[in-house]
Amino acid sequence: MFEADLPFDHKTMHLKLEDKNFAGLMEGHQNEFKPEASQEELVEKSLDNPYGSPKLEELCRGKRDIVIISSDHTRPVPSRVTMPILLRRIHAAGVHVIASSHDFQKTPEQAVLTERLLAMQRCGADIAKLAVMPQSAADVLTLLAATEEVHRLHPELPLVTMSMGELGILSRISGELFGSCMSFAAAGESSAPGHQFAGVAFICGLMCVVMLLSVLHEDGRPSVS
Repeated sequence: MFEADLPFDHKTMHLKLEDKNFAGLMEGHQNEFKPEASQEELVEKSLDNPYGSPKLEELCRGKRDIVIISSDHTRPVPSRVTMPILLRRIHAAGVHVIASSHDFQKTPEQAVLTERLLAMQRCGADIAKLAVMPQSAADVLTLLAATEEVHRLHPELPLVTMSMGELGILSRISGELFGSCMSFAAAGESSAPGHQFAGVAFICGLMCVVMLLSVLHEDGRPSVS
C-alpha cells in the first residue's frame, strides 16, 4: 500500500493507493531551480517578448473594458508580483483600472478588509471595489467600518464597497456616508441578491442624508441648506 500526504488548501490530504494502482513516484525539484533573474524582471521580460501576440500595451490601447482574473489564495500564483506590473502597463495605454475583490461566503475581519483595499491601491488601482457576504448584522457594520477607515486614512482612493444579500442592503443605500463613492441599483429585474430598484435606492439614500443633516443640526454643527 502506497501512502502520502498531499498539500490541500492550508492543510494536507492523506492518500492511499493499492500497489496494483501505483505506477511510480515522480519527485519535483523546483526548490533547487536557480532563476536567471528576479521575479519582477522575469515578468517584465515575458511581457516585452510575448509569443505570437502584440504587446499588452498595444492590446489595451483604445479599449474601454479589460478584465484581469487573478487566482485565489489556494493557488501559488505571485499576484503581488504580477499585478502591479500589469496595471502599470495598462495605465501606460491610457486605461483606468477598477480592482475588485469578492467573498461570496463570509465577511472577514475589519483588518483583512482594510488590507485588501490598501493592497489594491498599492497595485495601482484607480478605484478599489470590495464586496462581501454577511452572516449577521454585525458583519455589515464590519464592512462599513473598514470602508470608513480606509476612506479616512486615504481619501484620495475612490472606494466602492458593499455587503451582499438582503442583510447588506443598508450598505448599498448608506455607503456614501462611510466613504463608498457609488452603489448599484436595478433599473429593471434585479441581477443579484440585495439589488434595490433604482427608485427605491434613491429614496432610501435621500432619507439617510436627511437624517444625517438632522443629527448635525442637533449637534450644533454647520448644516447644508
